[in-house]
Amino acid sequence: MKRPFTLLLSLLLTAQAWALTATVDVMRHSFCGRPSGQAAVWIDGGVPPYTIAWSNGTTDSWAMGLFPGTYSVSVTDSQAEEVTVDFTILETDYNGAGAASFYTLSHCPEDPGMATVFTGVTALEPFPPPEGQYGPQPYTFSHPMLLGELQSTPCQVTPGEMHHILQFDGAEPGYYLVDFWDGDGCPGQVQVVVGPATQELPHPQVVEVVPSCASTATGSITYTVPPQPAYDHKTMLRPAAITDQCSELIWSRVHENWSTGATFTVNNLLPGDYWLISTNDLLNVYTGALEGYACADSFMVTVPSLGTDCGRLNGRVFIDDDANCVMGSGENRIPGTIVEITPGPYYVTTDANGYYSIGLNFGDYTVTEQHPVFEQSCAGDVTLAAGSQTFNVGCAGGQPLDLDLDIANGPARPGFELHYGLSLENLTPSSTGTVTLTVTLDPTLGLIAADPTPTSVIGNVLTWTTPQLVMNQVFQERNVSIRTQVPPDVQLIGSTLTTTAQLVSANTDGDLSNNTAVSAQSVTGSFDPNDKRATTSTGNTEAWILDADEWIDYTIRFQNTGTDTAFNVVITDTLPTTLDPGSIEWGAASHPHTRQLQEQGVLKFIFANILLPDSTINEPLSHGFVSFRIKPNLPLLPGDQITNIANIYFDFNPPVITEPSVLVAEFSTTMERTIEPTGYRISVFPNPATDAIDLVTDGSTIISLSITAPDGRVLHQRPMNTTSTRIDLSGIACGPYVLFVNTADGHTHRRSLIKQGQ
Repeated sequence: MKRPFTLLLSLLLTAQAWALTATVDVMRHSFCGRPSGQAAVWIDGGVPPYTIAWSNGTTDSWAMGLFPGTYSVSVTDSQAEEVTVDFTILETDYNGAGAASFYTLSHCPEDPGMATVFTGVTALEPFPPPEGQYGPQPYTFSHPMLLGELQSTPCQVTPGEMHHILQFDGAEPGYYLVDFWDGDGCPGQVQVVVGPATQELPHPQVVEVVPSCASTATGSITYTVPPQPAYDHKTMLRPAAITDQCSELIWSRVHENWSTGATFTVNNLLPGDYWLISTNDLLNVYTGALEGYACADSFMVTVPSLGTDCGRLNGRVFIDDDANCVMGSGENRIPGTIVEITPGPYYVTTDANGYYSIGLNFGDYTVTEQHPVFEQSCAGDVTLAAGSQTFNVGCAGGQPLDLDLDIANGPARPGFELHYGLSLENLTPSSTGTVTLTVTLDPTLGLIAADPTPTSVIGNVLTWTTPQLVMNQVFQERNVSIRTQVPPDVQLIGSTLTTTAQLVSANTDGDLSNNTAVSAQSVTGSFDPNDKRATTSTGNTEAWILDADEWIDYTIRFQNTGTDTAFNVVITDTLPTTLDPGSIEWGAASHPHTRQLQEQGVLKFIFANILLPDSTINEPLSHGFVSFRIKPNLPLLPGDQITNIANIYFDFNPPVITEPSVLVAEFSTTMERTIEPTGYRISVFPNPATDAIDLVTDGSTIISLSITAPDGRVLHQRPMNTTSTRIDLSGIACGPYVLFVNTADGHTHRRSLIKQGQ
């Protein structure tokens, strides 16, 4: 019997709590006796649906177009319960309600102060007002500093809704109270805001243009916006062929409070010319006849054409954990990896979400990812036959944690700062646990600062760990910068400053070979501040040692030696055919940047809004650098040269072209190697040689040797029973050869040999 009683009590309480009520809000009174009154009814309780009846015949929740007078509204719910509310519309002027000052309007330095007034609606009015409620034009404005008035109908508004542009003589930026009257003499006041003068309109800079297919919009324009001045502005993109200033824009972005600048990319562009416009006219108030009053700047950007029979190949590189070659929503995407597309070859780099996109001619291609850890496990063959096509690239999962540590630095000069940059990267989606970075500076150096601040500094040993250093995201990359001081001692010139770094993780790292990085920087006197330096695996800066070197580490260094801050620095490096673009591994840098490999082997590094000071203002901070690692295309023959340059662009200036970095392929003067399982060495010297070579082993006896030409011909062969011998080369022409040495323990040892002239 308790349940019916409880239900009855609940029904009684509900009925009492939800009695029908209605409240009327007068949103606006009548301006000077015109039908500009507005009221709204708010309903609570009762049982919907409701029937609304205003005394002027309106039946919805808003009553508009009301003259001065007394009105009522009745509300009836579905149970026939009714309430009636009376209200009064007063006759008033515009004060505090009529006109609206919309936004701060900056002006050109040579123009008077500007303010805009819109007499169509108030700033908070959500509904369009009835026709004619604001009275007829023209409006008259009065203020002691008022110089004149212009009228404008902005784009994308209802015809006839007029903006009044008020001009003030000598007015400082700020708020001003202005009297006004409409065409019938109805008065009011409006508070307007006069904006500041545009001292210098921010200039956007284009840092990349991607070509487009003629039939499919696959192009893009990437531009940067410098730090925001004291006033708002916007950038727009419009096809050059369209001259109507009120035409729909391809792109428009208002920039507010950009304290450090920003970078934007406009995608899906067809080939052609485009105007990139920067203006202070946020709402197009000055369009049409008043266009000349806007502070604006524009320049043309051309999107090249890839031709007609082409399209765009898009996709993601992902870890195929379930081995079905179908990208699942929960499977990790691989960022920052290089994708090679053959024939071509063409290259593209995945973004932070593992996404790649490249314009190609129609045809058959093979897509191959080049990640240093993950192996591609799904077929890469694809036929591009449409304007835009998706092709995802799957890689085998199950790889253990692998952290990678890189170090790069600027120049070292007595009495100047030496800057180091370190890159810490988790190459896998595995968890790192707590990570610890230890950097041991060369004892000669003095620490100035580091970012982030080290967890501890003991002597010349800097350590970062939790909470200053946290790597708890998949494929995460962290950067550390260190500023040091080289003592002002000219005796240091020619010495080497050696700084080492080591990265340790709490969780097991499957490959510890890339957890240590070493910088061996020579101290120099004068130097070229914009250069490209190559260092091979064996530490050589002039030669590539055949059969010994594996990698080339490049560092591109730059300095702003101009007379003003450089907002953007862009570096391009068109790789020579002697280098393998697919082998690139990214290194450390001095500043945040984006990087990519594109086209048929063009590296591009973009330091957007780097704000690099010029050397006359701040010499230590006027420097920067970026680094990467790459392998040569093998085979290389003795005498082959690996020559590479970089183009460094500072803002709009022509590129600074570095002196060529040249490595010459050659054999080492002495070739010593521990031979696989034997545990002993065989030395050949000198190499290259002129008249003779000495052959020495500290292990098994040499029983025979032969010298073979590159085409396989045996030019010299003889038996012996010794641990050392001299071989006469006078009867052999200059060139490369292969030396085969057979030892008594049954091993055959192969050595490269080069014979050179006197």
